Amino acid sequence: MKKISVFLTVSCIALFYFLGSLTFASGFFKDDIPVSIEKLISDNKIKVDFSGKGGHSGYCMLLVIENISADTQYVQLEAGRRLFSVDSSLQDIFIVKDNVVAVPPFQKVETSGYGFCCQSSNRSPYNTSKFTIGTMAPVEWQILADVINKNDFPEDAIQAAVWCISNDHPVSSIYWDDMDKIKLLRKTVAEIKNEEIPWYFTTYIEDTAQVFTNKRKNIEGELSFYLNSNAVVSILVRDSHGLLVSTPLKETALSSGTHKFNFKQSVTNWKEGEYTIYIIEDFSRVIQRKKFRL
Repeated sequence: MKKISVFLTVSCIALFYFLGSLTFASGFFKDDIPVSIEKLISDNKIKVDFSGKGGHSGYCMLLVIENISADTQYVQLEAGRRLFSVDSSLQDIFIVKDNVVAVPPFQKVETSGYGFCCQSSNRSPYNTSKFTIGTMAPVEWQILADVINKNDFPEDAIQAAVWCISNDHPVSSIYWDDMDKIKLLRKTVAEIKNEEIPWYFTTYIEDTAQVFTNKRKNIEGELSFYLNSNAVVSILVRDSHGLLVSTPLKETALSSGTHKFNFKQSVTNWKEGEYTIYIIEDFSRVIQRKKFRL
């Protein structure tokens, strides 16, 4: 009986150390839980230098994190945080990807922040431009950051989506060559803004001297319509006053069935406002209307 008791005691001790070794190997310690970078700064456990890397999108932020404590710190730069530019003429950066980094005691670690500029009218941060810890952005911004954090979207589309929330750009400005890749991104922004997902997208004139020109270039999208029989079809664009401003398709004979028309309309110098596309069958019958807004 005594031998069995000793055996069980030894076995329990061995099991305890075995499980402890698994915990150590897996890193499952309470102290390993990532802590907000802002809290660690306020608790005087770390110091952080935030600087630009010479751009306004993607991995454009450099963080030098110094651990001034005797414990390893697991620092979390959260998706949804807005870093403030020290120079008010430069853009703030909105972080959209979580980054967790372990910093050993009394050591410095360099890491990058993945974010996008918030003010399309400001200048892009330059190399070594300085930032502060900023603050967690409003809930609508955090919803967008959460979706971006969990998915892989093209950077240009992410930037457009951020401006939709931060600068009230239209949802149609979110564009990519493969629109299927950004369906969720456009849907998320439309829901945040309480708008319908537009059937079209808007492209803008580019200028190397500006981050964003706000000068519309084209309205593009697919028009689909059905003809019961052979017909002559025209596609017209009218402004909010009913004035004809464009005829993308003029008196073209088409067979019965479903037709798809790749609509691409130059809108440079067009006035802001609502426009209506009319698809007309046999010179008089309107079979479809589509609206877009500048």
